Amino acid sequence: MGLFEKYAESIAIKDLNTQSYNECEQLYSNGNYEKALESCLRYSINTDDARIWTMIGNMYRFGYGCTANQEEAFTWLSKAAMARVPEAEYQLWQMYRDGDGVAKDPSEALMWLTKAANHKYGDAALDLADIYTLGELVNADQEKAVQYYKIAANAGLPLAECSLGIYYFSKCNQDVCYYYQAIKWFKKSAEHGISDAYYNLSQVYLQNRFPGRNLNEYITNLDLAARAGVPIAILEMGNAYFDGMGVECSFKTAMEYYQNPALDDCVDAQKKLGYIYEEGLEVKADQEKARKYYQKAADRGSSFACYKIGSYYYKNGDKASALTYYQKAADKNYPPALAKLADFYFLGEGTQVDHKKSYYNAYFASCLGVPNFGDLSKYKIGLREDEIRQIEQEIDQKISY
Repeated sequence: MGLFEKYAESIAIKDLNTQSYNECEQLYSNGNYEKALESCLRYSINTDDARIWTMIGNMYRFGYGCTANQEEAFTWLSKAAMARVPEAEYQLWQMYRDGDGVAKDPSEALMWLTKAANHKYGDAALDLADIYTLGELVNADQEKAVQYYKIAANAGLPLAECSLGIYYFSKCNQDVCYYYQAIKWFKKSAEHGISDAYYNLSQVYLQNRFPGRNLNEYITNLDLAARAGVPIAILEMGNAYFDGMGVECSFKTAMEYYQNPALDDCVDAQKKLGYIYEEGLEVKADQEKARKYYQKAADRGSSFACYKIGSYYYKNGDKASALTYYQKAADKNYPPALAKLADFYFLGEGTQVDHKKSYYNAYFASCLGVPNFGDLSKYKIGLREDEIRQIEQEIDQKISY
C-alpha cells in the first residue's frame, strides 16, 4: 500500500471513529442503553476508539441496557485504560479496590487511581488527595494532598474547593495572606452548593488575626449556612443573638434557633433554653420548662445541666435525687457540684454522714478554686491525719494529670 493509500485509510478510520462515537454517545446520553450497547459493540469491531470501549465497560459494569457483568466490564475498561482514558483508569481503581470483576489488589488500584489523577480526572484527584490526607495505602503527605486537591478543584469539584479552603485556613497563623486563599476557595465551594463552606467562611471572618475582623461577614455567612441546615451554624446563630455578637442581643430570636429540630440532641442548645426559662429572659420564667431542657442536656452528659437538675430537686425537697445529680456532675469534676457534695456528706443530706467523702469533695473543690472553700478545717472533723493526707495525695495526683 502506498503512502497516499495509507493516508486515505487513516482519514477514513478517523472519520469512522468520530461518526461512530457521536452516534453511540448520543444514544448513551439519552439513556437509550440497549441501542447504545448494540451500536458500541458493532462499531468496536472496526474502530479503535477507546471512548467506545469505556461506554461498553460502563454499561456492563452498571447493568445499563444489559445484565451487569463485572468480568466483561473489566475486560473493556482495561482496554480503555491501557489507551489512557482517565474515566476507565478511575473505574479500574474502584474495581481493584473493591474486588469487582477482578481480585482485590490495593497496589494495582492505587496505580490506576494515580494515573487517572495525573491525567487531570477530577474524581480521581479528589480520592487520591483524601488518601494522602488520611494516610491510607500511602504515607500521609499534606503537600501531595494539596497538589491533588488543586487538580480536583480546578476540575470544578466543590468538595475539593472546600478542602483547599480548609488547608489554607489551617495555615493562617503562619501567614495572614492565607486568609484570602481560604476565602477564595470557600466562596467557590459555597457557590457550587457546599453549605458547610458558608460556615467555614464565617469562621475565617471571625478570626482575630483576620485583617479588620469582620463580624458583618461572619453573621452573613453564618446565616447562609444556618438557612442551609448546617447544625453548628444554627447553634452559633443562636449564640450570636444570645450574646449580642454581631447582632443585637435577642433571647427570643436565640430561642428560635435553639428550638430548631436540628438541635434536639445538642447539649449546648438545651442548656441555653433551660437557662432562658430559668431566668425568665424575654419570656415568662418557667421552672418546669427549664427542668425539661436541663434534663435533655443532663441525659447527654452535661455536668452543668446535671448540677441544675440537682438544684431543682433540692429546692423541691428531694435531697436523695439532688444528691444523685450532684454526684453525676461531680464525677465530671464540676466544681460547684463538688462543693455541694462536701456539704451533703458533712450534714448527711439525702445520705448518711461520711466525713471522708465530705473532705474529699471539699478539698477537690478548694483545689479547683471554688469560693468560700479556702478554710477546710470544719471538713476535717472526725478524720485522722493520715486519712487527710491520703485524700489530699489522691486529689493532687488526679489534678496533676
